[in-house]
Amino acid sequence: LVPPWYETKVNNLVKYLSSFSSPVANFSLRFDKILLAPHPAPRLFWAEGQTPQELLKLRKDLNKHLKKRPEKRKFTTHITIARFRDFEKLKDEQIEQNINWETETSGITLFESKLSPAGAEYRVIKSISCT
Repeated sequence: LVPPWYETKVNNLVKYLSSFSSPVANFSLRFDKILLAPHPAPRLFWAEGQTPQELLKLRKDLNKHLKKRPEKRKFTTHITIARFRDFEKLKDEQIEQNINWETETSGITLFESKLSPAGAEYRVIKSISCT
């Protein structure tokens, strides 16, 4: 929901995030296609779906609470399945496919991401229920 940023005071951020509340409760997310993205220079294989109003409201509330300026680019609801270094090898593949995936949200999770030559490694720092 909020783009990655560098944070040096993680403990302060966790305390601050713990005080976050939003009128948005759990909601459904639906994914309807798998494709290479984002365009024009795809480097990810992802499942893309409709963006419910509840998700946009939650994103707005979270950006405001964290005092983060919202991104200017259009928000796209997606789940990254894989990341590719060399898109040229995939550009002629017919990867796009229709799907029917649905899931219920249950909260917000703050992740730490560390990049390495082998790829990104993620660690859960804090999870907050949205019920």
